[in-house]
Amino acid sequence: MIDPINRGQSAHQIIHNPLFIEAFEELRAVYIGLLESLPAKDDLGRFRYTEALKQVKFVKAHLESVLAQGNLAADEAKLAEEKGVLSFIRKF
Repeated sequence: MIDPINRGQSAHQIIHNPLFIEAFEELRAVYIGLLESLPAKDDLGRFRYTEALKQVKFVKAHLESVLAQGNLAADEAKLAEEKGVLSFIRKF
């Protein structure tokens, strides 16, 4: 398993990648367009595209969470290093 700092850095690269941003915006726009074009009585279609939109949002939120956890881990490691905690542990 990759440590939280590396995971956060990877998530940062993904989230801020212009291709990723464009892909999510386009996917969201497509789903919204499909939702708007559905007949009024198509409850199942509305349900499916609404769920698809939720999944797009969920994936993005997960990557943002990994980024936040990585930032937190990096801050904690920096603080520990400044206080000498890690240098003490490295002696063993």
